[in-house]
Amino acid sequence: MIYGDSLEELKGNLAEGELEFLGKYEPPIRELFGELAGKGAIKTAFTREQSERLTLYRITLNSVAYLHQNVMNFTGFSVEKRNKLIDYLKSEGLVMENLGDQMFSIIANGYHNHIEDLKIHMELFIDFGLICAELGKNERDFKSFKWMVDRLKEIKENNNFLEFLSSKTRNSIAHKTYFFKDGMIHFCDEIFDNDPITMELSDFMIESKNMNILALSFIHIWGDMFKNK
Repeated sequence: MIYGDSLEELKGNLAEGELEFLGKYEPPIRELFGELAGKGAIKTAFTREQSERLTLYRITLNSVAYLHQNVMNFTGFSVEKRNKLIDYLKSEGLVMENLGDQMFSIIANGYHNHIEDLKIHMELFIDFGLICAELGKNERDFKSFKWMVDRLKEIKENNNFLEFLSSKTRNSIAHKTYFFKDGMIHFCDEIFDNDPITMELSDFMIESKNMNILALSFIHIWGDMFKNK
């Protein structure tokens, strides 16, 4: 999947359902940036060293995305083609047992990867020191994703983008409290959650891709609104 170097290029490479998803969350992302810009809490200037470091991070992030794409491509093969490939990989010594679990782990780590991508750019683009000063709270040296989302929700209430990021699925993936059983994924709030959310693997693949779209659109929308301005 080619996501492009701008928001328009990203949109040009999305399927109809993905475009509809982005269309739902682009306005609240822009509203959030607008609110933060009005407070002077948007960062726009970065050093060459910072840009080079971000490029290195992007290489790592993209590598995980390629694994996710490979899984999606594999699921699109015919049963005959999948079995032939599995038999070949087994003959070469690759461990192909519990393949569904392996595929789920790749997708789950891909989802986590998209969260971390978004987290990096939230901290990069947003002045949380200024936000904390306005809220009368101490800024943390280490800012967890949840902590950042919670502070932003205090600044911009009822924002659909921030509400999406507060989902039980997101929290479960971030804390590794999920498992695959009987063809369903179980997302738990805590280790012994008695009421986990369940989801089919195919639906989770879509949700993971949607999280990737949000992370990329967050970066592109910032560029649209503030880069070189």
